[in-house]
Amino acid sequence: MPTFEATVTPDGDVRLPEELRLELGIVAGSSVEFFLTLDGQVHFHAITRRAGDLGSFLPDIRKPPVSIREMDDAIGEEVAERDRRSRDGASAMRKPAAE
Repeated sequence: MPTFEATVTPDGDVRLPEELRLELGIVAGSSVEFFLTLDGQVHFHAITRRAGDLGSFLPDIRKPPVSIREMDDAIGEEVAERDRRSRDGASAMRKPAAE
């Protein structure tokens, strides 16, 4: 695991090594969070994305909600389709009666 070293200025600033900044995607103005563990270790996390940046992965919440009736209809259609497939599969598996 690579380690990095930095010096704290009299103002409390720390300049992160370039290799670390590149690896974590940290640019000027990026935020980082520091975590202090119970045993005194410090970990930090680079905040390089915001929830709004993930919009392409999220459903469009501006669509009108589905009504209860539409949900019931969709559930009923799915149950009927699964029942039909179940019956079709069961009849295909039956062997013809011996004569």
